[in-house]
Amino acid sequence: MKKGSVVFILILFLCTSFRGMVIEPPDDKGSLEYIGKEFFAGYVTTTKDTRIIRIPINSNFERNNLLPYIVSKPGEGIRIGVEGIYSFKDKKTQVVYRYAILPHVTNVSAVMLLELDWGFFIKEEYVPFKIFYSEIKYGMSSESTYFAGRYEVYFNKIHNIIVALGNINDYQERKGPFSKGQEYSYLKLINISDVRYLDGKGGSNLGIVRGSGVCSMSTLLSETLFYTVKKNGGNISELYIERWVHTKPYVHGPFSSDPYESDATVLALDDKNLRDLRWIQPVNGYLDIDIKVKPNGLQEWGNLGDKSPYDMVVTLSFSDDPDVIKDNINALSEAWEVLYPVQGSKREKPDNIYFYEKNLPEGWRKIINTIYP
Repeated sequence: MKKGSVVFILILFLCTSFRGMVIEPPDDKGSLEYIGKEFFAGYVTTTKDTRIIRIPINSNFERNNLLPYIVSKPGEGIRIGVEGIYSFKDKKTQVVYRYAILPHVTNVSAVMLLELDWGFFIKEEYVPFKIFYSEIKYGMSSESTYFAGRYEVYFNKIHNIIVALGNINDYQERKGPFSKGQEYSYLKLINISDVRYLDGKGGSNLGIVRGSGVCSMSTLLSETLFYTVKKNGGNISELYIERWVHTKPYVHGPFSSDPYESDATVLALDDKNLRDLRWIQPVNGYLDIDIKVKPNGLQEWGNLGDKSPYDMVVTLSFSDDPDVIKDNINALSEAWEVLYPVQGSKREKPDNIYFYEKNLPEGWRKIINTIYP
């Protein structure tokens, strides 16, 4: 029998044997061994079962064990940049677990790990039997992702993010793709007069401020532009015409760009754009918007500036495919329907899992301590 036929039969046997089983990293730390790191850069597209593990850190990028470790599912169809593949093997079952770091993330004080797949080594060849992505692409990634959990976002902010991104998509639907070498203004693209006001409860000390929350997307767009320039070998000094940094910049993970290199606040008062993000477009392309809004377990809607019972994930990148406009419309519409469910609609159940240091399972502890000691 040929080698290829043997491998195929083994794969078929493994897939059949493990179908329906839930296999977690073993709770016995001594059973799990670190195999090594594969140098990798690219992005994956999530499935409904993709899980992300948050390792909380402080401002010095040290582990912060006072905050929970969160295992969450961002939802299906989100493209997320990844770097480095870390492999672990259960010495008892020989099952291999692989994880990747998310390098281009904003708004979270955490190291983010994405669960890639589970599998076996057969004749020194790795064969996955459970895959947590629908697509994987190799090469330097320009995808940048904004994460907002239950303590990191408020309702009005989610509303304004959806409106702002929708207006950008409306612009490219009318005008066509972004053109390389052309100047653009973020505040003009999002049509700042469309977004809601927010009083000081949302964190602003300026009183009535138009568009509270849209800075999160100006920062995410700025980081996407930053990595797009890097990916294409351009010069960052030629990217920005106007960019203002928050007094306290949006948090970026330890593997992301320095916040002062890409953070971007905007400000509009009395219908005047006082601080804007303006840039020279580095590539031709449409802005591709992946967005998911999911319940997080909080029950109360709260007031305008209070915390929201929803988490959200947004990834931005540039694409030459005009079909992204239609895909953006669908994704934004789904997010809007989750935020404002119609009467009688069934609300999705939250699936986040929260661990604290004292009750962190030993399998996760081994993985986390190895990847980010």
